[in-house]
Formats: sequence, structure tokens, C-alpha cells
Amino acid sequence: MNSSIAKRYSLVLQQLHRWRSITLVGQVPEEMQDGFLALEAPNLRSIKIYHYPVVYDSECEVMIPSEGQCLSELILGKAFMDWSNPRIARLRILRLDAINDNGPSLLDVHKILSESPDLEFLSISGWDDWGEDIDYLPSTLEPVHLPSLATLIIDDVQSDVSKGLLAILKAPSCKYFHIREMEMSAFGDVLQSGDAQLLRAPLAAIPQKLFLSYDYGFRCVTISTDEDCAYVVPDIKRATSKLSDNCGVHVKLCTPETPGGDNASIDYSSLLSTIYERILQPALSELNIEVEFKISQSDNSRGPLNPFDYTLLHHLPFVTHLRLADTVPHHYHIIKYLSSPQKYHRDDNVEEEKWVFPRLCEVISEWDDSDFGDVVVNLDMLAQSIRVGGLMIHETGREIVVPLERIIIWEPADMVILADWTPESGWAEWEEVDTP
Repeated sequence: MNSSIAKRYSLVLQQLHRWRSITLVGQVPEEMQDGFLALEAPNLRSIKIYHYPVVYDSECEVMIPSEGQCLSELILGKAFMDWSNPRIARLRILRLDAINDNGPSLLDVHKILSESPDLEFLSISGWDDWGEDIDYLPSTLEPVHLPSLATLIIDDVQSDVSKGLLAILKAPSCKYFHIREMEMSAFGDVLQSGDAQLLRAPLAAIPQKLFLSYDYGFRCVTISTDEDCAYVVPDIKRATSKLSDNCGVHVKLCTPETPGGDNASIDYSSLLSTIYERILQPALSELNIEVEFKISQSDNSRGPLNPFDYTLLHHLPFVTHLRLADTVPHHYHIIKYLSSPQKYHRDDNVEEEKWVFPRLCEVISEWDDSDFGDVVVNLDMLAQSIRVGGLMIHETGREIVVPLERIIIWEPADMVILADWTPESGWAEWEEVDTP
């Protein structure tokens, strides 16, 4: 540290007793860590420190005296504190990123949350381990009721960490819920033992459209209100009044490996059925929104959908838009399956015939040149069965209208529509338009 910086640094330290907030983003030199982050600041209410160390695993410690006002905001990245400090209470904002060896335990987090009943924003990310056996801990801890929690983000952590955290939380007013990736079985355990309201509440606040995707190569399901299924990390210098303004949901559920037997498939299907019945159906039944469902695969060795994958489609009767990615071979098999009612075994083993997507209004088939002809033939078969105003189908003794409005064959590489169908105009081919 040069003399000029050192002089300014010493002047700053003389005013610590007056500070109410600190925001520090960047590399924290070792010389500063010993003094600058030993914050003898009894009036401090807001700490926002993001440390970008030269050595990746390096973390800096933030020290504040135990006497003084309770913190209102605590945002730390690559930094840690004494988690038993009594001033870590009555928080409104808590965000902890990339704190590994010195991160709090689940018991520490439970204590902090219990002493912060007015918490509005909670984000935990970048942890590999809680440093304890958490399999039994959630059952021994009373769930914390956080009536004001509007935003919950769990990102880049192991599934058992996500499971442990979700098991100790109740947030009936949550408006934004984000889990980047969690094992489906662990999420199922939370659903079976906890309250599904944590996810239903933000779903019920969806303004226009919900995006679902199924990567059958890795058996991953994503539920998101963002088309790109992305989460943008908020700026820690942003006003705290804006941090809780997010609204929506992003949940990605995966299996640890491709199921290898019938039992695994049955469990997987049952869990998706539970997610539909306990979360999606209650939330979407009262909403008039569009639901886009995208089928893709990241593992090219899987080939086309198998009978088990087709069974999963019956759990999504609210789909209005279907997109078949170009990574999925043999689109025509799926299209043919959707062109007429299909026999389906309900959970009680009663067989019924039902239309898979009774609300379907748009189909987008991303072009696969290996079976383009078969795709066109089967899409045309679907189109020919459609009359202006919808297709009348008898399903379990009643007539329903499938409001199909458009079919698109899309080539992503050249950004062109190869064929476009509407009930009024029929097929229009080779028309270059905007991305659908």
C-alpha cells in the first residue's frame, strides 16, 4: 500500500464510529483486512463486501464488535464473519456467496433466520458443504416462518444443502423462487414432508407466460418464468428497496444419472405427477396464461423419446405452446402422438383416452434435415384435422376444442421459417421472418 493510500486509509478509520453502512467490491489487500475489516462501528447497519482474491480459495474475515445496533443488510462474497455475533439479527437482506470453509452451518442459518422475522431477501450460493451431517438436522429444527420473505435464491449448492434449507423455511408471501439445480428425489422429499406453498406462491403471481423444458437426455425438468431460464445476479450496490422486486420462479430438477430400470422410471414419473398435482395445477388453474413446453436432449446417445417419456407428457395438460428442439430426433413420432387422443393409465390404473395437450395453440418444430419429409407429412396430418375455430374431439364423453392457431417449421441455423401453417391460410413455405 503506497503512502497516499495509507494516509487516506488512516483518516477513514478514524470515522468508523460514525458509519452506518459499508460497500466494498474488489480485491481486499491483506493490509486492509487487519484494520479496515475490523469494523469498530457500533452504528453500522449495512455490510456489503465482495472480495475478489488473487488466490481463488482465499477468504477475508469481517469483524464487528458484538455491542451495537443489529444489522439490517448483510451481503458477503468470499468473506465471512463470526456467525454467532448477536448483531446478525433482525436482517431484512441476507446474501452469502462463495463462502466455503468458513461458512455458517445449517444451525447457524436457522438461528439467524429465527432472529430475523422481517427478512425480505435471502440468497445462498456457491457452497459445497454445510460442514455437518444435515440428513437428520432438518427434522430436529422447527421451520422458520418468514411472512415478509419475497425473494429466495438457492444457487450452485449441493442438493442436500438445498433440501436442508427448504426444510427449515416457510415463506407464504414469496414472489421469486430460484433453485438453479437440485436432484429431483431431494425436491420430492421436501414436497412430501413440507409445504408446497413456497413454490406455488410465486407461480400464482406470473403475469403472462410460464416456460417448461424437459431435457430427456439427462432427465432434467426446468420450470421458469424466464425464456432463457437464466438468473441475473443483482448488483450489491443496488438500493435495498429494489432487491426484493423480482417476481417469478426458476427451478431446475435433475436426476443424478440416467435411470437404468423400470422402478427408477416409475419413481420419476410419480414425482413429476406430484409436482403437477401439488404445485403446477393449483397455481395455474386460476390463471389464464400461456405455458410453453420445450423438449430437448443434451445426450445424443438417447435417441428418440421412449414410451416412458410419452407418459410424462400426460402430466402437462395446461401446455399452450410446444417447441421441439433440433436436438430431438424423429419429431414426427411426437407430432403423430399429439394428433389424436391417446390411451393413458391414471395413477389408480384406470385407463382413459385423453387429448395430451387440450389447450395447444402453437407448435414449433426446429428443423432436423434427417426426417424433414416425415415431419411435414405428420404436421400436415395434424393441420388437416384442424378446422377454423379448433378441432372437436370426443374425450371421456365430452367435446373439447383444441385451439390450434399456428404450426411452424423453424431452421435455427439460418434463422428462417421453412413452413408456416394457420387455419385461415393453410401452409406458407420458405418465408424469412423474425425468430419465433
